Amino acid sequence: MRLSNDWSSGGDAGGGSMERLEFTISSSGLVTEKVTGVTGPSCKIVTEEINKMLGEVLEVEETSEMYEETISETNVVEEKASW
Repeated sequence: MRLSNDWSSGGDAGGGSMERLEFTISSSGLVTEKVTGVTGPSCKIVTEEINKMLGEVLEVEETSEMYEETISETNVVEEKASW
């Protein structure tokens, strides 16, 4: 059985990108969870509550996204009137 939930985030977790949580449940009841579209350690925040409901976490395998940083850029334009 495969379940997934997609949503767009404007918060820090994904910086506006599509976050994806994918759960695979084996016939023995073992749940495998895969998180994509979340940079840095924010994936732990995104999955914290659902992991509590699922039970004991046996293993965590970090992907390259775990080591990426979300960069925000703000530009300020100031116009001065000349008389």
